[in-house]
Amino acid sequence: MITFYRSKSSFNSKNLADFIDTPECIEIRKHMYSVLENDPLFHRPEGNQTLDDIRKRTQLQAKRIIDYGFLHDHRGKTMPLYYQALVTALVQYDICVLFKSTISVHFFGACIRGLGTAEQQKYFDDAYDEKLSGCFALTEVAHGTDAKRMRTTATYDPHTKEFILHSEDFESAKCWIGNLGQGATHATVFAQLVTPDGKRQGLHAFVAPIRDPNTYLAYPGVLVGDMGEKIGLNGMDNGFCMFNQYRIPRENLLSKFGEVSEDGQYHSMIKDPNKRFVFSLGTLIGGRMATLNMCVALLSNAVTIAVRYSAVRQQFGPSDDCELSIIEYPLQQWRLFPYLASLFAMKAAARELQVRHFYLTRKLHDPTQLISQEEMNALTEMHALLSACKAVFSWTTQAAIQQCREACGGHGYLKCAGFAGLRNDNDASCTYEGDNNVLQQQASQWVVRLWGQRQEQRDQFPLGSVDLLYRSRADHMSAASEREFCHPPVLLEAYEWLVCWLAEKTSQLYQSQVERGTDRFTARNHSQVYRGRSLSLAYAEHYMLKCLWKQCEAAEQQCADSHGVLTQLCALFGLSSLEKHQVFLHQGGYIDNSQSEMIHSAILTVCGQLKNEAVSLVDVVAPPDFILNSVLGHSSGKVYKYLEQALMTTAGNLERPAWWTELSGKFRSRL
Repeated sequence: MITFYRSKSSFNSKNLADFIDTPECIEIRKHMYSVLENDPLFHRPEGNQTLDDIRKRTQLQAKRIIDYGFLHDHRGKTMPLYYQALVTALVQYDICVLFKSTISVHFFGACIRGLGTAEQQKYFDDAYDEKLSGCFALTEVAHGTDAKRMRTTATYDPHTKEFILHSEDFESAKCWIGNLGQGATHATVFAQLVTPDGKRQGLHAFVAPIRDPNTYLAYPGVLVGDMGEKIGLNGMDNGFCMFNQYRIPRENLLSKFGEVSEDGQYHSMIKDPNKRFVFSLGTLIGGRMATLNMCVALLSNAVTIAVRYSAVRQQFGPSDDCELSIIEYPLQQWRLFPYLASLFAMKAAARELQVRHFYLTRKLHDPTQLISQEEMNALTEMHALLSACKAVFSWTTQAAIQQCREACGGHGYLKCAGFAGLRNDNDASCTYEGDNNVLQQQASQWVVRLWGQRQEQRDQFPLGSVDLLYRSRADHMSAASEREFCHPPVLLEAYEWLVCWLAEKTSQLYQSQVERGTDRFTARNHSQVYRGRSLSLAYAEHYMLKCLWKQCEAAEQQCADSHGVLTQLCALFGLSSLEKHQVFLHQGGYIDNSQSEMIHSAILTVCGQLKNEAVSLVDVVAPPDFILNSVLGHSSGKVYKYLEQALMTTAGNLERPAWWTELSGKFRSRL
């Protein structure tokens, strides 16, 4: 059946893949897939493994990835999408292998490049050359998102020209540090810098040696431990550490934005401590960019498995001698296809952001350059977009994996179906790199602030995500037919209205509370539910829809046979996303009851149009079968062959249990 549905598609899947990912990126991924499949170290282990087995295997695989030279473009030229291709390939195999192989260079190293001076780039070079293994220590046991209240201190001693790192108690212990539990020798530690006069200068980053690289024992004054087994991501050794009057040289302060002289005087080119704090953490937005790419990769796997299985699995039919593939049923289409559309919207937005992020961080990571106002605006907008999109991407992937699992029925609950690892490994992405709800508050507050200032000034934000705040907009939905509702520009207009309406209502709610005497902190908190949170969601979804429509328009010239199906995906993403905001569209008088019904009927119509396209669409994003590792999602469609093989060959599946005599004795006693 899967061949039948492939034959029914209206486009060439290879051409579409080349268009949305570029032939070069596809070749990079294919090369990585091939290398992994041909290396016995990456063949899937049989049976259950202990935590130690998992950690050891992941470490060996990560080392092999580094040895293969995958962590940089080994052909000697810079390519913004290379890292995106790397992330996709490794996450689709095992996200922990990505983390373990990249955290030293791409997290520890990014911190060095973003916050260090030219002289301090030696730490990045050493991480790149594997002379040290780095990690990134920000979160503490009692404080995570509220980074300003971190309690680890770094007190400068002018007599010895050293900083003294200290953790007052367990609540101030650094925790959830990837690569620290068992592997890291060095950490970038964020601590409150205290000058000899007792004044706190705010959170700063320091390079701290953690373990002796020859013995792998912690240095005196450092307590290091492992966080233990987790719900998922157990190949990654998350650790915690505490410092007891631990001394490091003055030069170990990453001093691009603030430095301490030998006699203990603090100097910074950024006088406002709040702005200095923003820049210190703003250069680290790469973690959120990586999360977007990881969500795309995980969602690609989940949707591929569910769509392929739906094409093969037959249940019921109009007569006793006719069974239908479950992909034929509107309910199955409605459950799965909006997530397929979301995947393509996520890919379009992630690609756009990846290119922008690459060129922005390349400037920010140059220790010889000062930051211009234009780059400051770009960083601010990038922070807001990545905060909002990170929440939408990870929540969408979380919901999609669960729905895909359920759409595969009981077989989807088997480990060999492939959903368990996807679900457990993605779940953490809703929390790390910033809790989703807190990130949404940050994004919505920025949009509301711009909304309030729109009459006074208009800063230039190069990604164009807030241009809509400064445009006039219609008060009512213009579409009067289902066909018009399926036209993406109509949906973009609706989103522009929605974002502005939510910005206005959020601002009004906030101001009304302040006018009644509520303090600003409380007023902001009480403006989140049904207002700020929804604003952030709509802000991200509008940007995603905008990026996908931009891709559709480009396809008309560059990939003509795919223009139609991309437009259908764009329409479905816009419709299914707007459907979640219908209450606001009604409250604001933007749509009436008949238009509300048209949204529902249009969703079902587009889902029906995509029925014959879905299998070929997942072929565009699917990794090879070895990487996908699912009996239900095999590209051949031979689901039952591979399911039988899994059940018949798994060790112990056909044997009686070792404790069978305990059962047998009880049964005999009843005879």
